[in-house]
Amino acid sequence: MRIFPAAITGLVLLLIALGCTVRVVVTATPEAAQAPTQPPANAPTVPPAILPAKFPIMEGWYLWADDGQFLGVITCNRHAADGVFNRYGTHGSRYSAESVWNRYGTYGGVLSRYSPFSRSGSPPKITRGKQYVYFTASSSPSPRLTPTDLILSCFADDTSTAAYWLDLIP
Repeated sequence: MRIFPAAITGLVLLLIALGCTVRVVVTATPEAAQAPTQPPANAPTVPPAILPAKFPIMEGWYLWADDGQFLGVITCNRHAADGVFNRYGTHGSRYSAESVWNRYGTYGGVLSRYSPFSRSGSPPKITRGKQYVYFTASSSPSPRLTPTDLILSCFADDTSTAAYWLDLIP
């Protein structure tokens, strides 16, 4: 079966958005040996961030608690003022009341109904426009993105940073 690059890109993006782990395997085909070395000018391109560990789809999306509290911007930039991975910022600090990484707070505690780590309740949503994904460590609701998947998608190449954020998960 021959699948065109645009269809593969769409499928990969959908699977990642639904919280699936995606492994990309590229194999040579007989046609590949005869293929030109440069793609045609009108060929669809796969965004370069899909193949590395980064999570390009959610970059710049917003994290909102079910009670309407803004919880930060999804970005792998550790210095972004409103970023969820800015450990010194309002939305990334493990001590901030407006952070999902504060395990004793309203938005990060395992007993809080607004936390992604709660087994019941209403987890936060990652949104852009009318599109959304639940940010939760639970197996439901769907579609969902787990905190672990988000951390590893941003910091798979930086093990010390990944370890810091993974340690904050209760």
